[in-house]
Amino acid sequence: MNDIDKLKELLFRNEKKALDAITRRLETPESRTADIADVLPESLLRAHADKRLVRAMREPVVQCVKDSIRQEPEDFADALFPVIGPAIRKSIAEALRSMTQSMNQGIENSLSVKTRYQAWRAGVPLAQYILQRNIIYRVEQAFLIKRYDGLLIDHVQHETVASKDSDAVSAMFTAIQDFIRDSFSEDSSESLTTAVMGELTLWAVHGPHAILVCVIRGVPPAGLRSELREILEHVHLRHGEALAGYDGGAPILGVDAELEKCLSLEQQRKAGKKKSAVPLPLVILFVGLLLLAGWLWFKGFTDERRLEKFRGALEATPGIVINDIYREDGQVVVRGMRDPLSAAPTDFAPGLQIDPAELQLELAPYQSLDAAIVERRARRILQPPAGVGFRLEGNSLELSGSAPVEWKQRAQTLAVALPGVDSVDTSRMALSDAELLATARQQLQPPPGVTLAVRNGVLSASGMAGHDWVQQATRQLASMSGLRGGNLLGVAIAERARLSELLATTNGTEIFFSSIDVLQQGQDAVLERLSIRLRQIAALAGQLDSNLQIRVRGYSDGTGNPEANQVVELSRAERVSSWLINAGLPADAIQLQAAGSSSVSSGLEPRLRKAEVTVSVTEGR
Repeated sequence: MNDIDKLKELLFRNEKKALDAITRRLETPESRTADIADVLPESLLRAHADKRLVRAMREPVVQCVKDSIRQEPEDFADALFPVIGPAIRKSIAEALRSMTQSMNQGIENSLSVKTRYQAWRAGVPLAQYILQRNIIYRVEQAFLIKRYDGLLIDHVQHETVASKDSDAVSAMFTAIQDFIRDSFSEDSSESLTTAVMGELTLWAVHGPHAILVCVIRGVPPAGLRSELREILEHVHLRHGEALAGYDGGAPILGVDAELEKCLSLEQQRKAGKKKSAVPLPLVILFVGLLLLAGWLWFKGFTDERRLEKFRGALEATPGIVINDIYREDGQVVVRGMRDPLSAAPTDFAPGLQIDPAELQLELAPYQSLDAAIVERRARRILQPPAGVGFRLEGNSLELSGSAPVEWKQRAQTLAVALPGVDSVDTSRMALSDAELLATARQQLQPPPGVTLAVRNGVLSASGMAGHDWVQQATRQLASMSGLRGGNLLGVAIAERARLSELLATTNGTEIFFSSIDVLQQGQDAVLERLSIRLRQIAALAGQLDSNLQIRVRGYSDGTGNPEANQVVELSRAERVSSWLINAGLPADAIQLQAAGSSSVSSGLEPRLRKAEVTVSVTEGR
């Protein structure tokens, strides 16, 4: 060692020792492992929030778990046994709860009221109640047996089981041993979990270190196995190490308490139990409540029907608009609008079994444009005379009947000011008597001497007029509008009057003869005047569309025999007839007649040497 080294040794002796110690620590794996182990938990805690640590450790950890499961599956199964069971049961319980709810819903919709009532009395859901009624079983004994050597770890039995002696238990145990042996036979790939012995059923639930065997009387439900498995899991969870090391010595403390839970799993029908009868007062109360509810429902229903009918009647009444109708505090409240001219609701309420005193009308006034209300308002304002009718067609007010001209003019002025009326139509109204008379005079054009009159729509006439005017006026009168009736019977026909005068002066005209058919002197003038009047009569008869008949009757003086006298009489009638025909009278209108000798009283009668002319005019051809 030179001086420099010695100097270094003196100056840095301690630092060198520390550096050498650090070097040895770094070069020793055990030391590094121990150092890392000291700081690793703290490092993991600090790096917990860093997701990079999670990503870095994810793959190695997963690989380690896989390798461990592949190499030691039983250890993993034993470790997870207390956890897997509750997890599976929880999952199954959730599934069964959902299924039960669905079944409960379906059953509740289909079963009778009696079953519902019994389930309600039992205080359980309907589906659970049905299952309880149908499932009957009881766990009478429970055995906990070591899994691989068949040692009986503990045994409990129901207090009601008659056989409690050791021989019976031994026989039962032997049967269970056989059952266990069959369950774990090497030739069998699966464990035996169920066996039947007479009326008893053996159920075995397998655990890692022990088997729980239960002797069940009756038909157990499938859910019982889950409950037994849960009990066995509790036994393993609390006494797992003791079960694994059990060598047939003293019973393990606390195991019997767990097995006692198996005996509480039972469901029995109470044979012969008398059904609890429903108390009579409760029945009466129920029936009374039912009747009261029915009466209240019926009363409410009928009252609602009455209100609906009343509402319909109000809505059908012109001038009433209903917004709402309801019953409140015993009153029927009606809200809406009402025209003062509409019918009052209190008028027709009694007909619908509603007391008018119960009505509370909250109807605001308004002017309705309903046709009936508009007509009613027009009648009230216009005050028409009797017989005048109103009808609203659209917005046009049509008037009918008869009224004075002044009233019609006033109505046409006022009606258009009414709401809902735009125009007035008076074309359907009858004319007044004055209007009718003016119209008749204008259309009929009566001649002078004819007077027309109209009274109450009926036309009458007086005076004298020609036949043609009367005929034409009669035809016009039939088609004249506005008249209730009328005739021209009071008008005398001038042609008829003249005809009557001519007939009065013509009938009985006598033409005298001096001999058989020789006219006396001056009789030619008589025939001439006669022919003139007859032609006038014939003309008037033609104008009156009447038939003219001229009878010429010949007479004789009675000096000869009757046959000769008749010849003379006809000769004299023919003599006058020829004269008339030659004067222009129609031959077919002339009738000849012989008077006969009987007309002569006795002796010579020169005054009877004549012919007498008689004229008649009959109506219609």
